[in-house]
Amino acid sequence: MNRRAFLTAAAAGLAASRARAAGPVRRVAVAGCGARGAALLDALDTLRRAGFPVEAALVCDADPARARDAARRHGARGTSSWEAAADPSRADAVVVALPDAAHAPAALAALAAGLPVYLETPLCAAPQDTERLAAWAARPGAPAVQVGAAALLSPGWRLAAEVIASGRLGRVAWCQSAARSVSGGGWRARRAGSLGPAAQAHFGQLCPLLALLGLGAPARVCSAGGVWHPACETPDALMTAFHFPGGVEIHLVSGPSVSQNRSVMLRGDRAALEVFPDRVRLLPETGAEETLSAPPAALSPEALLLADWLTAAVAGRTPRCPLSTGLAAQRAVEAAAAPAAPSGCVA
Repeated sequence: MNRRAFLTAAAAGLAASRARAAGPVRRVAVAGCGARGAALLDALDTLRRAGFPVEAALVCDADPARARDAARRHGARGTSSWEAAADPSRADAVVVALPDAAHAPAALAALAAGLPVYLETPLCAAPQDTERLAAWAARPGAPAVQVGAAALLSPGWRLAAEVIASGRLGRVAWCQSAARSVSGGGWRARRAGSLGPAAQAHFGQLCPLLALLGLGAPARVCSAGGVWHPACETPDALMTAFHFPGGVEIHLVSGPSVSQNRSVMLRGDRAALEVFPDRVRLLPETGAEETLSAPPAALSPEALLLADWLTAAVAGRTPRCPLSTGLAAQRAVEAAAAPAAPSGCVA
């Protein structure tokens, strides 16, 4: 896809989203004002300025001062209680960007109130919460849930989707990715607070790949890893092979010593594709390699994913990264990080 075609497609997509979402302004409550919550609040402001009918109506954070500051900066009301986000009289949709252990309770409260949910990654911190979310996903007519795999809508990943759809890779059979995990102390290091630093990084790699390739749950997970930092109660380094029905394999590496190279390699039977946030590099079996660069994006991946979620909620369609994809990634990552997994394979 050339530069002009990419710009035309991006503009058309946003215009279509605005048209489908036309109507009353959607009041969004944002639960969690940390790094991810702050980025999503900025993305909502960007959408509003671009003409999308949305506003941040309520911000919630356990730190009252941080909630007040975020409310002031975004013209919203602030509270220290995330439970307030699930009140239909105060919001039409809920963004959950809390620490991992609070993801499922907040998401389930919003869903029980009939509110669509944008759920940051990973989905939760415990397998029992995964199954509670899965029970909701199986309900007919459940509100739209978008998993926050924003990488999917970065310029490079959107180009990758175009290349895959064109057939230039052939049948994709193998993928490889590496990511740096956030090691050290804090809630990410505690078993009760999260899946662990390496599992968090794994989820951030695996979930968008499942959505990009249309994959479900793997048939087998083989993992090796351990704890490097003494403050961690769960693995902060993992190497995992996910084997899928049909022969597709995804190999992931997560650890504190991994470089910040943010590329993903896909290999098909006709060519390989290296995916960066802003470009792709096509490596055919025969012929010269080709680099396709995307123009600077007018909207962040987070803004585009939020727009897709809100549009899906209004139109009654499936969002770009639905809860079913998130659940497949969550269960696979839980298997990789399980106490027994680093010594072998889990079916």
